[in-house]
Amino acid sequence: MSGYYTLRPRPWRRPSKKAVSETLLFALSGAAIWLANCGPAWALWAGPFGLAGQYFWVRDTWRNREWGKFALSWVFALAWYRSLCKLLGWPDPVRLVWPLIFG
Repeated sequence: MSGYYTLRPRPWRRPSKKAVSETLLFALSGAAIWLANCGPAWALWAGPFGLAGQYFWVRDTWRNREWGKFALSWVFALAWYRSLCKLLGWPDPVRLVWPLIFG
C-alpha cells in the first residue's frame, strides 16, 4: 500500500496577508458594483462598500508601484465618497470645491 495517496487531514495554515487583502478587495468591490446596479433604493448603499474596498485598491497599487492604477483608484475613491455623502445627506464635495478651483 505504500505509494497510494492517503486522505490525511492537512494542518491548517493561516492565510497570507495578500490572500486576505485580495479576498476583501474582491468582496467589497463586487458588492459595491452589484448594489450600484440594483436600483435606486439599493444603489445608495454602494458608496460605503465601494469606499471600504478602495482602501485595498490604493494600498495594493502603491505596493506594486502601479502608478496609473494608483491615480485611477483615487478618482474612484472620490466617486465612492460622493455617493457616501449622498447617502448621509452631506453636501457634494465636488460642488463645494469646483468653484474654488475653476472660479
